[in-house]
Amino acid sequence: MWYSIAGENNWSKIDFDAETKTATVAGLPVGTTVCVKYVKNDASAEQFIVSSAFIPSQCHAILTLPLFKAGTDSKTSFTSSSKVGEVQVEIPNFLLGGAQDLSLTASGASTTNLSGNALTTFDGSEGCDGDGYYARLIQITYNKDEFADVKSIVVADSDIDLVVGEKQVLDVLAIYGGMTAPKKVEASKLTFTSSDDTVATVDANGEVTAVAEGSAIIEVVVTEKSALVAKAVVTVSAE
Repeated sequence: MWYSIAGENNWSKIDFDAETKTATVAGLPVGTTVCVKYVKNDASAEQFIVSSAFIPSQCHAILTLPLFKAGTDSKTSFTSSSKVGEVQVEIPNFLLGGAQDLSLTASGASTTNLSGNALTTFDGSEGCDGDGYYARLIQITYNKDEFADVKSIVVADSDIDLVVGEKQVLDVLAIYGGMTAPKKVEASKLTFTSSDDTVATVDANGEVTAVAEGSAIIEVVVTEKSALVAKAVVTVSAE
């Protein structure tokens, strides 16, 4: 038998007393929630072999739904019949309902009715790591512009204080709409300029160098999408 503190993945072996039906862990505070794994050996258990001829009632289902673009796009030459992506629905535990007739012809896939229910799937130790899930949806868009869903860009530290000779690399983040988390933008996809090179300079990697006392504004632009702009104020003081 093994145990781990709930929420952790650090398993330790413990001994189980079959007579008292207890397992003692030294130094574990009363009220601590733990997850337990165990292996049971029963000499009276009978063996049952599942033949490969059996058709399982439960399977791992992955459904692919095509995405099409309406109209024509001169930039990409997409037409109304162009497939521009797909949505994948992954159901790790799909329980088939009743008899199913699945077939495939040489000329293409036939229309088939598929019925059943999604069962809960757990990551890690069942009952200890969250409430589980039924399905996972993944949207894949072909040849999508990296900045298509970016609402704005920001400099992580937009108010910088440096002394003469000091350097600092700018971190630029892309801000998306919805639930997408901000993502760091590679410097190679940005253009950096300084409003006053006599005060502070900036190179192609976003590294700012303090030259002399004063203030300068560093402007950052997405090279392929000039509408996305961010700025940082650099104040330089003497040593």
